[in-house]
This record gives sequence, C-alpha cells and structure tokens, in this order.
Amino acid sequence: MGFKRALVAEHGVDEAFRRYQATLRLPAANALRPAPAHGLRDFACANGDTFLNIEPGGTPFTAQAPRLVGEGDAISLQSRTRPFYVASLSDVRLLGRSAVVQGDGLSLLDGDDAERARIGDDLDWDPSIFSVRGGTPLSPEPGARPALELAEAFSLLGCHSDFFGHWMCEYLPKYAYAARHMPRTPVLIDASMPDSHRQALALLYPELDIVEVRAFEHVSVARLWTAPTLMYFGMHEHTDGSFPWEHVCAPPSRFDPVLKDWRRRADGALGITEGSERLYLARRGFRHRKLCNRDALEAAAEALGFRVVYPEDMSFGEQLRVIRAARFIVAPEGSALFLVLLANPGARVCVLCHPFIEALADYNSLFATQHIEMTVLTGPVVRRQEDFLHNSDYVIDVETFRAFAADWISRK
Repeated sequence: MGFKRALVAEHGVDEAFRRYQATLRLPAANALRPAPAHGLRDFACANGDTFLNIEPGGTPFTAQAPRLVGEGDAISLQSRTRPFYVASLSDVRLLGRSAVVQGDGLSLLDGDDAERARIGDDLDWDPSIFSVRGGTPLSPEPGARPALELAEAFSLLGCHSDFFGHWMCEYLPKYAYAARHMPRTPVLIDASMPDSHRQALALLYPELDIVEVRAFEHVSVARLWTAPTLMYFGMHEHTDGSFPWEHVCAPPSRFDPVLKDWRRRADGALGITEGSERLYLARRGFRHRKLCNRDALEAAAEALGFRVVYPEDMSFGEQLRVIRAARFIVAPEGSALFLVLLANPGARVCVLCHPFIEALADYNSLFATQHIEMTVLTGPVVRRQEDFLHNSDYVIDVETFRAFAADWISRK
C-alpha cells in the first residue's frame, strides 16, 4: 500500500499504475477504471442466485477480560454479532491475494460503510484496488481472458491469507460456518501463503478440492459461493494510537461450534497424541510486539520443564500434536495463540505481553468456550509504538516469570 501511494504522490495515478505494473512484472492491464465499493451482502441479497439469511446479526455479547498478573488495563469488550449469510453469485472475477469480488463493475466488499468507517479501513491495501479517488476505488480493467476459469468455487483468497492468525480466525472459520449451508465446492486459496495454512485446510477438511491461485492471477467463476467473516476485519486499519477492538471482536457463540468440530476432526486425523505437558510457543524477534529478552525467557521456561518450539518451523499436523498434548502453555502474545484454541479442555495458557492488553479479552472469551483457562503476565514497555500501541515491544522480568510459573503449574 505504501509503495502504491508513494508512486501516486510522485507521478499521478496513471503513470504510477504503469510503473507499478512494470516493477512487479504484472500482466499489462488495459487501464484503471472506477469500481465503486459496495457491500457484498447487499449485492448478494439483491442479485444473488442464492441468498440464505442464516443469522440476522445485532446480538450483543461480551468478551470478558482475562486474569491479569502485572500492570495493564484488563477490560471487557462489548460488541454485537454481524449478520451471517451464505450466497451464490454468477459470473464474477477474483484476483489472487485479493478479498475483493468484482461484479457488475463494482468492488464487492465484506462489510458496509459503517463497519469500514469504525476502523478507518484503507481499501488500497488490497491488490485489486490500486488507488482510491474521492472515495471510489480504482481497479485494473480485467483482461479479456482470465488465467483460471471455474464453474463453481468458494473463495478463501485475501490480502491477509499469509498471516497465521488471520488464517485461523478470519478465513477457516468463515468456510467452516458456511459449509453447513452450501454444497461442497472447490475452495480457492492463495498459492503464496505458508505451507502450514494449506495443511490446516487439508487436514481439517480432507474431502475438499483445493485450487491454488497465484498472486495477481485473474480468476473467473461462473458460480461463486460466498459468506462473511465471523467478525469484521477489513483490509487495513488506519490507527492513531488507539483502536476500537470492540468492533473486530470474535463472537464466542459462533466460534464455539467451529472449534469443537475442528477438535473432533483433528482427533480423527491424528489419533491419540503424546508429548510434553509443558509447552512454550516461542515468537521470533523480528515480529511485532517483540519480547526483547526472549532468549532469557525461553531458557527459564526450559529450566522449568517446558518444551520450547517455534510453530512456524513445524507442519500443521506437528503443531496440532504438541498443542493437543499440552496442559500448561506459555506464549508471547501473537498468532501462535490461535493454536491454543485447539488444546484440550482443562488446559491453561499464560500469555506474555506489554500492559496494553485490551485486545486480549477476545482470546479469553474464545478460550473460555473451550474450557481453557487464560492468564496474562505483563512486563514494561521498552519501545512504544505510538500509532498502534498494541505493537509495542516489551520485556518480562525473568524472576517474576519463574515464580509465577512454579505456582501456576502446582495449582490444582
């Protein structure tokens, strides 16, 4: 997004688009065209071949604050469910790595104007939208013949599909919740995402026909099945330090049946799992929310009998095996926590974090549906990220961690 915006600022939209295509070696498009943003739900309701209004939305729910050890604002989040539907659309276009559905000259988006406004959504984060002029997206004119033509499909393409946390809470749950209301159909995924993401889909849904789409590859679908995400994500939030976490909060009542079904499917695929009861899900130092003394924390965890693993170095099946065997799980705040959703009921998780923990109520409410106990252990900030406090770096006092962990493990 930053690259596109810098080109537009220096060269104007048309020349910027030409340079963008040349730099990324993309197939030449005829030109940019206005493709106004339009809510996918409203379009599907008016124009879809099928429209099943599954749940109307608007139901209030609370994400309860987690137990806190240390400083921080442990607050609960008040939110409401989104409408959930399943629909099919005729003769639409998709693009690899894009969440936009292109139909009738519109950019069809999962979300309405109010949802986008609440988080300051930057639509040009998505590769289908080169720039936004006067509130209207400008998109490349599709070529005469797409690279892929399919009779029917469900799309899990999107601009977040390479992030494990998004894959586990944005993409897979959308398919899981929708699958009960539509026929089995090929599922489109981005070819560029990590192997473990495809492995997760294939392990949990081995019956599926999975079709990989290369980045920026055009796809034509005669009948596209579609559904919204279980909570709103948007493309890319525009932040000024604070963030309205309540507007992107996961509804526990919708995730609960999905998670129980995943655990049943995982058990069927893996059988009996054995391994360490104490597990530390490590997070590498180049990522957001850096735990700056991670080496010392990992050494302290190993001394307490924890197995230290980096989940991204493992296949999804291996990730499931270690998480299903664990009773005590420690992890710096990050996407690996979504693995904990598949731990056995009765497991305990300790999340290491800085004091800006408002978002962690979301995890806590989902863990609670699976009878997983969550505690947050915080430490001081060493680098404060002013535009998005959630991504600040921090340290955890090693002696505090040792004392906490010894008591936590021994507690009945």
